[in-house]
Amino acid sequence: MTVWTNQKDTAALAPEEETMQNAGFSDRESRFVPGRVLLQVRPNEVDPYGIAHHSNYAVWAELALLDYLRGLEKPALLSDGKGGQRTGQELPSCRILRFQCKYLLSARLYDMVEASVIPGASKEDAQLFRFRIADARGRRLFAAGLLEVRVGNR
Repeated sequence: MTVWTNQKDTAALAPEEETMQNAGFSDRESRFVPGRVLLQVRPNEVDPYGIAHHSNYAVWAELALLDYLRGLEKPALLSDGKGGQRTGQELPSCRILRFQCKYLLSARLYDMVEASVIPGASKEDAQLFRFRIADARGRRLFAAGLLEVRVGNR
């Protein structure tokens, strides 16, 4: 079950704060609302020992990316493929070109997980996003990395 939220993270960072800083997220950015989803690790996402399979981290990062794209007020990234801008609330097409992830800790069955993305550098035909997967209280960092995404109809 995915739960969408606009709540600010009020939990104090534990000793993993340095690890989260190394993941590329400052304290201000960790309170960034668009591109943040909360979800619970479901039984179909774990092995017989209750540990989330590593492939789920890519899915969770993609959910956060789609939430970010949906929340853009002025979608400068989004084109209609003809040099113009898209309009309305339609969700843009996007293709993940590269997924680079550093796994730090395993999520477990029924953990509440927060996946979040923030935009990074922009290339000619792609946009980089930094992502992190952490527990909902911000105390444990499960994974962090980069997504390289092409947005639009190319």
